Amino acid sequence: NQPAKVVLMELPSRTELRQKNLFSVADLRMTWHDQGHFLCVKVGKHSKSKKTLNSVFELFRLRDKDVPIEVCEFSKDTVVIAFAWECKGIRFGIVHTEGASNRTDVSFYSMGSKYNGRVSLMKTLEKKAANLLFWSPAGSICLLANLKGTSGQLEWVDVNTCQTIGEAEHFMCSNIDWDPTGRFIATSVSHWRHQ
Repeated sequence: NQPAKVVLMELPSRTELRQKNLFSVADLRMTWHDQGHFLCVKVGKHSKSKKTLNSVFELFRLRDKDVPIEVCEFSKDTVVIAFAWECKGIRFGIVHTEGASNRTDVSFYSMGSKYNGRVSLMKTLEKKAANLLFWSPAGSICLLANLKGTSGQLEWVDVNTCQTIGEAEHFMCSNIDWDPTGRFIATSVSHWRHQ
């Protein structure tokens, strides 16, 4: 019955920059932007009946005065499977599904700018077989990966044009790593996942 409290604190002074009380919280995950411009707090909230979970993003803008928070709420049937920030940019991507359907969609959002922007949906790519997103360290290219079970489907998307620029498959793939230049990708199969 107690509200959850998210506190953003500056160290080592321990000065509270911002805090937010959240109610009916079932699950809470925090994801920092690589350059520290933004913090996404993904909140799984119980519905009033406690039967369904609703996803809400609390997006902290750290470069603005008093650290404003934007709330990005999804419909009660939307389940967010994965979230990832663009490495050197102002965009993020999510993998989501609607209710009981097995269809997954991928949506890309923009924060508008580092300073005083507004969150907006750029594009939704429908019926994409993906459960994870991996942004290129150089930005603008995102790898949609389906690492559920043994499928290992990979699809590269240029987010500027929202076009597929490449597809591949690595059977039973369990790990994906971009190299720091954003030119190469390594995919591997972990012995711990598949003997």
